[in-house]
Amino acid sequence: METKIIGNKIAEARKQLNMSQAQLAERLFISPQAVGKWERGESMPDITTFGRMAKILGVDLNYFSANSQDPCPAGLTDNPSTEHPAVPASAQTSAPAPVSASAQAPTPAQIPDNNPASKKRPVRNMSANTWTEVDFSGLNNIKETVNAANFQRCRFIDSDLMGLVLKNDVMHDCDFSGSNLNQCRFQGSNLEGNTYSRCSLVEADFSASTVKGCNFEGADMNKTFFNFSTITKIEIKNAILNETAFKDSQIEDVVFEGNIENCHFEKCGFKNVEFRNATLLNTFFKYNGNLKKVRFTQCKVDSLTHAFLKNDKANTEGLILI
Repeated sequence: METKIIGNKIAEARKQLNMSQAQLAERLFISPQAVGKWERGESMPDITTFGRMAKILGVDLNYFSANSQDPCPAGLTDNPSTEHPAVPASAQTSAPAPVSASAQAPTPAQIPDNNPASKKRPVRNMSANTWTEVDFSGLNNIKETVNAANFQRCRFIDSDLMGLVLKNDVMHDCDFSGSNLNQCRFQGSNLEGNTYSRCSLVEADFSASTVKGCNFEGADMNKTFFNFSTITKIEIKNAILNETAFKDSQIEDVVFEGNIENCHFEKCGFKNVEFRNATLLNTFFKYNGNLKKVRFTQCKVDSLTHAFLKNDKANTEGLILI
């Protein structure tokens, strides 16, 4: 019975985000069938997966408790479509009689809706607009999702955009140099000719996006995740690649340089890819296509990475074992 209740809670939080079982599974690196089993009460995630799922769904861990009475996931209670609960009939009374001037002041709940004190700060909505050659440098505190916007040759230099969600956007020839893009989510977006040099992209997520001709020189790509994306015509120089993951993605005309440590390449297609003057440590390769055509020029690898490469049919000739 407890697993069924928890499964219902998972399904409710997922549906409030308009997220499919497959999309949730993709973010958790599991199969959609596993999510289906959870929601049907046939099994439960482990505690580590619960923590990651809570972050993705915007809830806290207490929400999943079978004893929790919270009817709405944390973080989703500010949804503008959420209706206020009806007042129970037992609480309804007839209109009050007039009161004297000495009566108590109204409580906050009695303040009319048009009182400025009861209104929320208006959001800065950048969605569904076309922005051309606009200088947004130094921008910060943008927490809203930017959806279906078109940015052409805009500047976001030294901005703090941590956690921003960019969904179905077009961003061409934009400059994000030196910006904080930690935990940003680029979903279904077309990113072409952008500069991300010296950016912090820690735990950023590029899903179902096209990343073409972009500059990632000197970027911190620790735990950056590329999933179901196309990465083409870029050079990754002097960047920090640690726990960076590439999964179910097409990698074409790409050069990797520098240290590549604890990284993950799975079910990717490779075309005209080169690892040049790179050191690969504890890096995982599995089920990749055309890996045997990848060039390794003056590269060093540890024995574990070498074993993964060899098992995945890569041409390991010329690799230097360390």
